[in-house]
This record gives sequence, C-alpha cells and structure tokens, in this order.
Amino acid sequence: MKSDPAGVVRKFGVGVIQYQAKSGVRYIINSAKILSHIAK
Repeated sequence: MKSDPAGVVRKFGVGVIQYQAKSGVRYIINSAKILSHIAK
C-alpha cells in the first residue's frame, strides 16, 4: 500500500482545525467566566 501524502496532510489538517476549535471554545468560555466575575 502506498501512503497518500495528500490524505495524510488532510487528516492532520482536520485534526488541527478541530483541536483549535475546541481550545478556542474553551478559551471563550473561560474569558466569559472571568468577565462575569469582574462584572459582579
């Protein structure tokens, strides 16, 4: 079986994008919590 560089890169890219999205959401949630604490 020949490895498919484009397929590997695509899978890796999708994984990175999903990871970035998850950490981005977590960052937004944390920021919102901090802001609500400051607002009180």
